[in-house]
Amino acid sequence: MSAVTDNQGNESVIKKCLTTKFPLCLVLMELTTWLEELDLDLELQWRRRDTNTEADDLTNSLFGKFNPATRVSLEVDHFAWKVLPSMGKGLLDLFTNIETEKKEGPLPPRVRKPKSQKLRQTDPW
Repeated sequence: MSAVTDNQGNESVIKKCLTTKFPLCLVLMELTTWLEELDLDLELQWRRRDTNTEADDLTNSLFGKFNPATRVSLEVDHFAWKVLPSMGKGLLDLFTNIETEKKEGPLPPRVRKPKSQKLRQTDPW
């Protein structure tokens, strides 16, 4: 399956199947779960923003260029999510804690153990 995006970051996330950004990581997990279940591959290609005006129109609720008969109605609260309900709360807590710790400042330096002597120094033969 192929699709087009005007965000190069999205193309990279799909190609690598990797992100640490929240909530993008949840969206990626949900997407990959659906793709795996349907046995599909997604090829996302970047397109310059000025050649992707249809996407901007959709984002800005300008539906005049689109056939209303092909519109798919989706109620987010009634969608059969596979990952979001179970992972969402835990990941939200994790990322909230990480952001709080970042704001509190750097962690204190680690106390390093002294390097142990090599065996040849402690037990020469």
